[in-house]
Amino acid sequence: MRNPNLRTLDLNLLIILLELLEVRHVTRASEKLNMSQPKVSRALQKLRDAFGDPLLVRTLDGYDLSARAERLLPELKLLLKSLERIVAEENFNPLTSTDTVRIYAVDLEVIAFLPKLFAKLREHAPNMTLDIRSEPRNHFDLLEAGDVHFSLSGKIPAVMQDQYRMMPLATAHMVCMMSAQHPLANTELSLDKYLDCYHGYVSITNEGPAIIDHYLRTLNRTRQLTTRLPNFTSAAYFCETTDLIVALPQIIAPMVIQGRNLIYKSLPSEIDLEPTAFNLYWHERHHQDPMCRWVRSLFAAQTE
Repeated sequence: MRNPNLRTLDLNLLIILLELLEVRHVTRASEKLNMSQPKVSRALQKLRDAFGDPLLVRTLDGYDLSARAERLLPELKLLLKSLERIVAEENFNPLTSTDTVRIYAVDLEVIAFLPKLFAKLREHAPNMTLDIRSEPRNHFDLLEAGDVHFSLSGKIPAVMQDQYRMMPLATAHMVCMMSAQHPLANTELSLDKYLDCYHGYVSITNEGPAIIDHYLRTLNRTRQLTTRLPNFTSAAYFCETTDLIVALPQIIAPMVIQGRNLIYKSLPSEIDLEPTAFNLYWHERHHQDPMCRWVRSLFAAQTE
């Protein structure tokens, strides 16, 4: 048996071969392929050389298939159909998909963006699953490892930024949350009054101090930090039952205080923080994935 060198075989020759074997005529094959008859004849000769077989043989009635070509024809049809499927763009049907959308997001981003996404999944893709990971870690580690499709974050990747794609979702100013019975609940919040209070801060990634404390240092001021909390849901309990004040992005404040004896209000004007930008990130490996493109369209609809 000859040991074929596939690198020397032009894929286009297989397309010509299939037409030749099906119509069993060089001129008719050239017409169907929209090629000149001499070009198809030259292709046939190359194919004969490659296969070591005449493939088409003359008979009294014209051309017929060689024994090798008879065996080759059904396999060639299957091969070219398989190649078409490989090259063709994948189809994605949300209604029938059973895919799992894997997202890394911590408490803040989960509350702000993922309930709406889940509602859309239930409406348009009832058999899909949403898998949310929130363990304390770098927002981009799981993206880099390919363990999640998306990361929701107000941070930016520190390295290898060319491998990540990004979609802006929202920006939000910081506000402060407190009990509706807090002494400052119904008064204007001056910087001095704010700093006289007892403060907690949320450190989802176990990092600190908070951005407010960095800013206060530029004013040569400090606040009384009495507790560090793991998420904004637990912060709501602390604020509701004590005189604690906790700062949080305005985008989630209405949801966090809903149904609770809590309010939120603007920070003192002296604390002039830049708004936090929240972005959807994904790795280049998933940029063209049909399912991921569809999920990104759901996120994009939230920003309109």
